[in-house]
Amino acid sequence: MTERVANFGSILRRFIASVSSLVHVRIAGALPSISVFAVPTLEIKDLYASVETKEGRKQILRGVNLTVNSGETHAIMGPNGSGKSTLAYTLAGHPKYEVDSGQVLLDGEDILLMTPDERAKAGLFLAMQYPVEVPGVSMTNFLPRRTGL
Repeated sequence: MTERVANFGSILRRFIASVSSLVHVRIAGALPSISVFAVPTLEIKDLYASVETKEGRKQILRGVNLTVNSGETHAIMGPNGSGKSTLAYTLAGHPKYEVDSGQVLLDGEDILLMTPDERAKAGLFLAMQYPVEVPGVSMTNFLPRRTGL
C-alpha cells in the first residue's frame, strides 16, 4: 500500500508540474496539497478608450471593468451608443480606436502591447454576424488550437 501511495504522489507531482500556470502548489507532508488560482481568461481593468470622429476624438469607454473566467459566458448588452461595439473594436485593435488608459489581459498577457494579428492568433478577434462564405474555409480555421488536460 505504501508503494502505491508513493507512486501516486510521483504521478500527482508530474501532473502538477504540467499545469503549474493554473495551480498554486504547496508540498505538505508526503503528498502535495493543491489550491487552484485560475487566471481569468479575459480581464479588463479600468479601460478608457476613444474613437476618431468627424468632429475629432471622442471618449466612449470610461472606466470599463470586466472579468471573464474560463468556461463562463457573458453577454454585453445596452442601448445604442453605449459602447458595445467600441469595446469590441478596441479589444480587437482597430486603428480608429485608441486606448487612453487601462489594462486588458488575455490569459495573463497584456493584449494592448500586441498587434491586431497577434491578438487574433491569441484567440481574440472579431467575426461578422453573417460572414461571406469562402469556399474551403470554415470557422474552425479561425479558432485557436488549445491543448486540454
